[in-house]
Amino acid sequence: MRNAWTVLLATWRRTWWLLPIALMGGISAIFYRGYFPLQGKDIAERGQFGDSFGVLNSLFTGLGFGGLIATLLVQQKQLRQQEQQIRVQQLSEQTRHYEETLHRLLALYASTLAEVSTVQGDLRGRSVLRGSTDRVFEAKKNDLQFAMPQINWTSI
Repeated sequence: MRNAWTVLLATWRRTWWLLPIALMGGISAIFYRGYFPLQGKDIAERGQFGDSFGVLNSLFTGLGFGGLIATLLVQQKQLRQQEQQIRVQQLSEQTRHYEETLHRLLALYASTLAEVSTVQGDLRGRSVLRGSTDRVFEAKKNDLQFAMPQINWTSI
């Protein structure tokens, strides 16, 4: 029993839009064949009777135009939201790409630094760099002592 209702509900969800079309077609056939009592004997007199509903025609035209404007406004809002989501996604993608590149460069730096050693082989990696910078600093410090003019303060 439950399976039959599920099938019926699924069929209804696929074909519900046929009901208004069939209903309008049936009503039109009834009016055209003359089974529904209308004013007038032929189609011209019935046309005049239909023209008396011009106010309703204007009303439904205005409602349709208002619906069109409302649809355009909703679509414009959705487009703005979509553009904002795309911008956020692009920023996230750029950040992810930057972080991946940074991690690859750090891994490359670490592997290259691990391969550095002195000629004697006593220092490896960071200690080689630290020893080199210490030697350069000491050499510069010694050079600057002799580069400065010697002033004899006692004679002044």
